[in-house]
Amino acid sequence: MSTFQGLGVSPGTGIAPILRMSDPVREPESAPALSGELRVREWQRAEEACHRVGRNLLDRAARATGEARAVLEATAGMAVDSTLLARIRAAVLENGQPGPQAVWSAADGIATMFLGSDMGARVRDVQDVRDRIVSELLGLPMPGVPVHDTPFVLVARDLAPADTATLDTSRVVGLVTQEGGPTSHSAILARALGVPAIVACDGVSNILEGTVVFLDGTTGEVICNPGSELQDRHASAAAAGTPSFSGGCTTADGHRVEILANVGGVDGAVEARDAGADGIGLFRTEFCFLDREEAPSVAEQIAAYLPVFRAFEGRKVVIRTLDAGADKPLPFVSSSTEPNPALGVRGYRTSWRDPGVLEDQLEAIAEAASKTSADVWVMAPMIATAAEASAFARLANRAGIAKAGVMIEVPAAALAARAILEHVSFASVGTNDLVQYTMAADRQLSSVSTLNDPWQPAVLRLVEIASSHARDGRKPLGVCGEAAADPLLACVLLGLGVTSLSMTWRAMGAVSGQISRATLAQCRAAAGAALAAASPEQARVAARSEIQPAASASGPSPVGGGVGDRDAVHSARGGKESGVLPQAEKAAPKKAAAKPAVKKAVAEKKPAAPKKAAAKPAVKKAVAEKKPAAPKKAAVNGDDALQTRSVLVGSSNGLHARSASIISQTAAGLKVRVRIASARGGPVDASSMLALMSLGASYQDEVFLTAPEGPGCGEALETLAELIGRDLDHD
Repeated sequence: MSTFQGLGVSPGTGIAPILRMSDPVREPESAPALSGELRVREWQRAEEACHRVGRNLLDRAARATGEARAVLEATAGMAVDSTLLARIRAAVLENGQPGPQAVWSAADGIATMFLGSDMGARVRDVQDVRDRIVSELLGLPMPGVPVHDTPFVLVARDLAPADTATLDTSRVVGLVTQEGGPTSHSAILARALGVPAIVACDGVSNILEGTVVFLDGTTGEVICNPGSELQDRHASAAAAGTPSFSGGCTTADGHRVEILANVGGVDGAVEARDAGADGIGLFRTEFCFLDREEAPSVAEQIAAYLPVFRAFEGRKVVIRTLDAGADKPLPFVSSSTEPNPALGVRGYRTSWRDPGVLEDQLEAIAEAASKTSADVWVMAPMIATAAEASAFARLANRAGIAKAGVMIEVPAAALAARAILEHVSFASVGTNDLVQYTMAADRQLSSVSTLNDPWQPAVLRLVEIASSHARDGRKPLGVCGEAAADPLLACVLLGLGVTSLSMTWRAMGAVSGQISRATLAQCRAAAGAALAAASPEQARVAARSEIQPAASASGPSPVGGGVGDRDAVHSARGGKESGVLPQAEKAAPKKAAAKPAVKKAVAEKKPAAPKKAAAKPAVKKAVAEKKPAAPKKAAVNGDDALQTRSVLVGSSNGLHARSASIISQTAAGLKVRVRIASARGGPVDASSMLALMSLGASYQDEVFLTAPEGPGCGEALETLAELIGRDLDHD
């Protein structure tokens, strides 16, 4: 049995054949123009490929839930969008381009429309659809995560966050990448999904596709063609399952430990609440700011924060202010010209450039908190000095937030924790960044991934220093980095003096189960042993030797160990074996079936010729309740009379993929052709998802709907206006 060693980043085990990510799709080579008859046949072939890709994505959406389902439905809509099809048709029939080349140029033209707008981040989505259609036409494997009917272990050089986020966890029983580190975004997402994962596994790309492998997301082992012993051990572990969590964690000798959740929005908050989290230890607010060219308004932020606070009425919610810069650049606060953005203007430092963004965010947090009974604490990322901590605390207090704290993410903050904590109410250790700054190792760079390990004794020493200062000042010190999701390391962190642990809600059962079997004295002994080690590997072994005896009398321990599986296709995570449970047990109950794809565009219709510019009709501003304005009539340069309405966009993310998909599908089913314009562009066909996205309409922007006067006109306008005025991102 060949064995490969990597870094285990998400606990759990699995056995299954491996499948590989396909190679990136390359731009088709240019070819001579097609003749007249061939053009018609090539257009039909290209159109059929678009619809096959759309149907395939909808089939995947029907088997998915939550955010993954929404992403797949929106991508399916792009594949059959009328704007894309019209551009492909023109490229083939008018210019004589072969199908693959026509799809490539048409999609690139649409992507160019998005550049420089709020939709800039959707460029990659359009390119993904392009790659899928081109692959379909050329008979190549689909790009991205492979789709398979039976469980498999996914092997890749590396995974983009978008690939990881849409994994079908009923099929993917484990992830192994040749690159990446334990604090990379893919590792974080794997833990959030509860998928066993290993990164920095050198040589894994040499394993032949289809080879059955065993992987252990704790030890980092990948073993080819596992024998019956591993399979039997895996079956035992799967039967034992992972401990559940219902709140209220204590050590074996009664020491209370707060188990909190890391969330990035209302969906994660609801899942964490339902999983029994004592509160939220890290509410990431970047989702409010990403994919935008300018900062969201105070009103937009209040609307985003309020449902998260309401999910934890009466409980603690620690919200982190905007952590922009480095791997999360935002055009309105960060610079693209910094030679080393990880050491540049990021986190709290962005307020040096534009203090108004932070001040608006604190105002929104305070206002949202005032509307709930949640105990809201706020903390700033990337604090390095006591002066920065003092300045942030004053801003938070001035906004009406009583409990202001800081993230300890750089060695300077840990070493100066005593002085920093004199100005704030609490601190929270962000181990992901603390590791990379302590070890001078970029967490996205696979060549230094062995350094980027939270078990590094130097990192643990900094946590000990910070917790010692917090204890002396009687201030709480939590850990909200991904290190808290490691059951064994969680015990070490408690032994170092940490007062709370915040993690993905999926890890709470394993972490609390391990803590409940260890005494506080054993946790302190494990911490001392880890600090005395010379390497992260030795630190793990030393800590386990102190903790393992506590678990031996209570069945299988969630720390360490490797197991296998009888049927070579199962995964041991969450107490379930993927591939053998009834379908209803594999995933949460599904919502209604996926919406049908946008109806097939009529191939014979060319895009309408652009009309001459017309003066915009006067329209009333929609009322505060976002009801559509009353219809008005207008004559446009001699054309037929039009009815118009105006409405404010109600979706918190504006007319982005999800909302545009719903609106365009509804418009496609109407008997009346409706066009929509915004202050930034249009009018465009309301039945085209991509065209709607190109308007760049944000939350509370006013958009204008027009339709030719006649039967069904008023009803059509009212239907779309009501839809646009709703928050489709959270309906």
